[in-house]
Amino acid sequence: MKSLAARLSDEHRRLDELAVGDLAIRSSLRLNYTELDDRQRQAFHLLSVLDLPDFGWWVAAPLLDIALDDAEDVVEQLVDLRLLDVAGVDSLGRVRYRFHDLVQLFGAEHAAGAEPADAVAAAVSRTLRMWMALVEVGSRKLPRTTVGLRPVLVACLDVDPRLVEEVEDNPTEWLKSETAAVVRAVEHGHDLGIDGMTTLLMTSLLSSTFAVRNEFDGWQRTHEVALTAARSTGDRRAEAVVLAGLGQLYYEKDDFGTALDHFTRAHGHAVAVGDEATQAVALVGLGTVRRDLAEYAQARVHLEAAAGLGERTGDLSVVAAAGYGLGTISRDHGEVDDAVAHFRRSARLYHELDDPRGEALAERGLSLCHRAQPGARRGGRAERAGGGEAAVLRRRAARHLRPPVVGEGVAAPGPHRRPGRGPRRVPGRVHPPARPVRRRADDQDPRRAATGPRRPPGRQADADRRARGLGGAGPAAVGGQDAARPRRGRPGQRGPALGQGG
Repeated sequence: MKSLAARLSDEHRRLDELAVGDLAIRSSLRLNYTELDDRQRQAFHLLSVLDLPDFGWWVAAPLLDIALDDAEDVVEQLVDLRLLDVAGVDSLGRVRYRFHDLVQLFGAEHAAGAEPADAVAAAVSRTLRMWMALVEVGSRKLPRTTVGLRPVLVACLDVDPRLVEEVEDNPTEWLKSETAAVVRAVEHGHDLGIDGMTTLLMTSLLSSTFAVRNEFDGWQRTHEVALTAARSTGDRRAEAVVLAGLGQLYYEKDDFGTALDHFTRAHGHAVAVGDEATQAVALVGLGTVRRDLAEYAQARVHLEAAAGLGERTGDLSVVAAAGYGLGTISRDHGEVDDAVAHFRRSARLYHELDDPRGEALAERGLSLCHRAQPGARRGGRAERAGGGEAAVLRRRAARHLRPPVVGEGVAAPGPHRRPGRGPRRVPGRVHPPARPVRRRADDQDPRRAATGPRRPPGRQADADRRARGLGGAGPAAVGGQDAARPRRGRPGQRGPALGQGG
């Protein structure tokens, strides 16, 4: 058995080793393979090379450079010939497909001898660019939970309006369905030598969507691919961008030391190449981490420098993020007037950026400052002027600062709570709600901070960070092959939920 396992572990020998009597697996597959026409055979080859965990039929359109309707027919023919399996139906009612491992090996084996390397690279590049365009559509509809360089994409291919509409209808579920395939495609694209800029752009676009759902694995895998690509070409600017993204990842994982190291290296590379935009992002990261470590003096220096660079480069999201961080530091030091000024400006900038979540966080910070004004709790003029506005601001903020949905991770009670920190969010796990408390960690009354910060290191604005991301900134059931398999559907058509009947 040990010898057989060793032989089967070699993908190139696996098909040769597997046989039933005189019937080899390869011979059995070849019978169906010979029934494919040229286009179907090319689709089988290229989809096998991509080796995605699962995918929708639309992927065949950019891969083969054909119309959307033709792509569906090609994929369904592969299913009819039992070369492709129906994995199930996703939450959007779309059929998902996948290869059996041995069929995928068979297809990749034939692709190596039939498809020119440059043609494979061009097909994968087209598919990545299509995914990139659709991910960009989806990410525009989601709150920005990371500070970063959201690239402005130049239209380089026509995207079928039906695909765009499908993403816009439910970007959260679309991204949830497609993310695993996109991550695998990015990795394979790098292995095939696809243009590193495509990898960098895709990585930048995915950062915020990973942060929203605490998908640390996909976040790290795509960034490591992009970092390798940047270093292999000696592109220090690209390396700085990726290092800043990794800094935000480690910050979200509460690994502050590693986060500081990545932000520091990102800042160094950005300074060396004169990239002020990336410098500003790295400085926001450094300031935010040091704020959470209660290193307030250094945090102020970094955040003020970031705000200055953001103004010079015209990056209002950086200015807003830095202002929010400065506001929280001022508020917790009892400098209420300065805090109000920072939060007001941050809220105004987020409003101009059409970022309601960022605006809501800034308004919540502002409402806490109003509550801290002298006389706000004694029924005086301050209460009527500031306290009333505070209530309005908090109600308005609550509309956008909703609790995390199922699968995003929520505050975990009990053993997950850490001394001196807010509750740990457990990715992908939903916990019962914790018992209500009288005051949240980020709701400290600034009047009590007049003698200096009272919070232990790491507790600063923890709930805000968890709700917002770094710096408060604003960026299957397996089906058979019989008649019971789900009906195929075009964009806009809905089928049964994954795991339910056909």
